[in-house]
Amino acid sequence: MKKIAKRIIIMLLMVTVGAVHAYGQWKQPIYDMTVDAAAYQNVGEISNGAEIEQEFVVHYNGMNGLLIRTSTWGRSNDKQLTYELVNVKDDSVVAEGKLKISEFVDNDYKEISFPEVKNSKENQYRLTIRGDGVDTGEGISIFTTKKENSAKSLKINGTEQNQALVLKVLAKEFNIKDFIVLIGLLLYVVGFVKLLYKFLK
Repeated sequence: MKKIAKRIIIMLLMVTVGAVHAYGQWKQPIYDMTVDAAAYQNVGEISNGAEIEQEFVVHYNGMNGLLIRTSTWGRSNDKQLTYELVNVKDDSVVAEGKLKISEFVDNDYKEISFPEVKNSKENQYRLTIRGDGVDTGEGISIFTTKKENSAKSLKINGTEQNQALVLKVLAKEFNIKDFIVLIGLLLYVVGFVKLLYKFLK
């Protein structure tokens, strides 16, 4: 009876550890992460009404933010960029707002947070960032590089580019694949320890 109770406790602990690990904030890059950051390009200064449009497909449910890597050239002011995130399928606005230039950090990721989109998986979205009201010399830029499969069209002032923004999708979801892999790994470790114990006994 004690052995059965012990096994049940071990299994419950493994399931708990696996569940905690699998339910997390996932990051999905839409760009090729094998490219050296030193080789990144950028969209140019986002000012004087400049418009950046990036479409991408999300691989998770629970999308709740974006990370974009920017270049500020050391600029910091109270001017604001505007952004809009739209579901391409029905042209519905998922999120919109303003991004103050003083809140950007050079060569780092800027997080854009918004309410969770529960059914975001396999949907295509379009992020539009505009520099309305930002004068030349006041704007910042966003890095671009080789795109990954989830990246679709990137347009800079209406001209399509064969690259993608250095952008990561944030999503909070229970990842069943991660859960299964971790449980399998834990079972392997437990089995190995038991076998080792038998040999050393």
